[in-house]
Amino acid sequence: MIDGAEQTARLVGAAGLLAAWLVSGSHAVRTQGMPAGRGLGLAPRFGALATYLMAAIPYFLVWILLWRRLPGTPPDWFRAGALIVGGALGFSGFAVYLWGRLTLGSMYNISSVLGSELYADHQLIAAGPFRYVRHPMYFGIALAAVGALMVYRTWAMVFAVAALPAFFGQGPPRGAVVGGRVRRPMEGVHGTSSRMVAPATSPAAPPCAEGVRRKE
Repeated sequence: MIDGAEQTARLVGAAGLLAAWLVSGSHAVRTQGMPAGRGLGLAPRFGALATYLMAAIPYFLVWILLWRRLPGTPPDWFRAGALIVGGALGFSGFAVYLWGRLTLGSMYNISSVLGSELYADHQLIAAGPFRYVRHPMYFGIALAAVGALMVYRTWAMVFAVAALPAFFGQGPPRGAVVGGRVRRPMEGVHGTSSRMVAPATSPAAPPCAEGVRRKE
């Protein structure tokens, strides 16, 4: 019974991950050619999408190579508990990620440790999950990754969890791109990389660098 439950949970998780990639990827393709604003790293030269792929392709190649089961087989009671807790974390993480992504709307843009770029008319937003968490999409990814490690139990997921600090470490560059006055390293706005200071009129909890809407 536990084998079947694990298999079902893993298939559902894979479908959710694929859906998230398709949603984000399709928007990234559709926004190619939009007027670009300031950028950092390789993004101004190659564009946000190409720069993202330069970082993402090696990451996922390593991820695929590491897709091997962890040694040993835990007892059924442990597997059942890990399935329940991991499934809850995975579902919650996906929900938070999707909430943040939908809140960003047309202002969503991809970025990586190699560079980031804004649209020409980026505008900060402090709605939805950005009222409560600086990095709601990264926070969602972190929850989902920890949950996936408990459900899949592979070296690839160990690698994914170990690499999480790199996601949150993308903040300062985006802050510089937006041109906000960075007051302290941990102050800023969340996004696919962001830690810029919100305007004086923004709520106390800083929104996301991607948490922006285009002016009508």
